[in-house]
Amino acid sequence: MKIAFVAPWYGENIPGGAENLCRRLAGNMTRKGRSPEVLTTTVRDLHSNWGENAYPAGLYQINGVSVRRFYARPLQAREFIRINSRLMAGMPITLEEEIDYMNNAVNSDSLYAFIEQQQEDYLYFFIPYLFGTSLNGTR
Repeated sequence: MKIAFVAPWYGENIPGGAENLCRRLAGNMTRKGRSPEVLTTTVRDLHSNWGENAYPAGLYQINGVSVRRFYARPLQAREFIRINSRLMAGMPITLEEEIDYMNNAVNSDSLYAFIEQQQEDYLYFFIPYLFGTSLNGTR
C-alpha cells in the first residue's frame, strides 16, 4: 500500500508548522526508501491568492518527493479569512459560518476524485486539519 500526505499546498519555502511537518515527514520517508506521495493543490501557499493556480497540475519531484498537484476550486478567500480571524481570536462562529469557512477553504474537486478512485491503493494522512483538503478529502 502506498502512503500519501494530503495538504492544501506543498513546497520548500512554505511557512507553518503542519506544512513543515509534512515536508519533513515526506522527505525523511523518501530518504529511508518508503517513497510517499504528496497530494496537494496548485495554490502556492497560505498567503497567496487561493483562486490563482500558481503551478500547472501534474506530477513533480521536489527534493526526491513525488508531489501530485491538482487544480484548486475557485473560492472567496476574504470570507475564509474573515471567519478564520474570528476563530483565531477565540470567538464563536455560527453553523452557517462553519459551512462558509469550509466551502471557502482551499478545495480541489479533482483531488477528491483522485482520492475516491484510489482509496484502496493509499494510506492517507491529511494535514493540517482546518482546511477543505482535510475535511472534504476524508469524505
